[in-house]
Amino acid sequence: MRRSLPLCALLLAAACGEEHSTLPPTLGASRDLALVASGDLAPGSPLGSESRQIAVAAGRSGWLVVWSRPGGAGEDLVALRVAPSGEPLDATPIVISRQSGDEQSPAVAFDGQDWLVVWQDHRVGPYLNIYAARVSAGGTVLDPGGIPVCTQDDHQRSPSVAFVEGVFVVVWADRRAQTNWDVYGARVTPDGALLDPGGFPVTTAPGHQIAPYVAAGGGVALAVWQDALFDASVQAARITPSGSVGPAFPVSTAAFLQSAPAVAFDGSASTDDGAIVTYLWEFGDGSEANGRTVSHTFAVPGTYEVTLWVTDDLAQASSISHVIKVK
Repeated sequence: MRRSLPLCALLLAAACGEEHSTLPPTLGASRDLALVASGDLAPGSPLGSESRQIAVAAGRSGWLVVWSRPGGAGEDLVALRVAPSGEPLDATPIVISRQSGDEQSPAVAFDGQDWLVVWQDHRVGPYLNIYAARVSAGGTVLDPGGIPVCTQDDHQRSPSVAFVEGVFVVVWADRRAQTNWDVYGARVTPDGALLDPGGFPVTTAPGHQIAPYVAAGGGVALAVWQDALFDASVQAARITPSGSVGPAFPVSTAAFLQSAPAVAFDGSASTDDGAIVTYLWEFGDGSEANGRTVSHTFAVPGTYEVTLWVTDDLAQASSISHVIKVK
């Protein structure tokens, strides 16, 4: 019989407009806590002087790390699988896209079987477009030529992707209106079918809407972005798996610059000698969510204790908590 060992629950959070407390005392020899934050907006430029060039997502047995590197005719997109031990699973990087122009600003999500990598692509004409490709758990690129997610006139750039209820939701900054930047989205199925050719509007509010991110939780996706019209506030909207977009609402409207929003809770680094079967998140405001990676918006400023509970196939449970302050 397999020997039972304590679960290791690892919580990672990425958020904007939150003040994080110091790490709590260690809850056990096999448990740890980490916080990460990300963003890609540089001061003085609506979309930043440099797009984010590295992305990572967990899979069933490790991670897929994606990045841009100089190629023969621009920057190519490559990836490497990394085992839980930290050892690379590929002798050389996997080439995801090597076209005539630059492939940059990658993002990646996992559907339980394959990864979907999305990026901004400069292969055709003067404009940036959004492309995607699936990568199998074995490291095979399933869409060598890429999936054209959006190739509308003018630029589309800075994509983000999440997997929710059987479908990938992709969002990006879009300048098809040729005056201001908006946020558009599209859905891609696990078999690589594009459900929304040309994309659907997430927000076309006045002024620039930029630096979008998306995360899954509670059966929907939450898209967040920077509204550059109103002192760069952070706005958000829910996107259902059917592609319906809810009303936009403010996440932060503080008097100072609010830039490069990102929101997610990630428990994918939790480990067990068997198999983890459930992930339960308690956000401290009466709300809960199930899933390895989830998103949550706190409607009211305050102090909240976020707890992740994981249960394995022997019904053993482990938890870890962290206190956050939402302003």
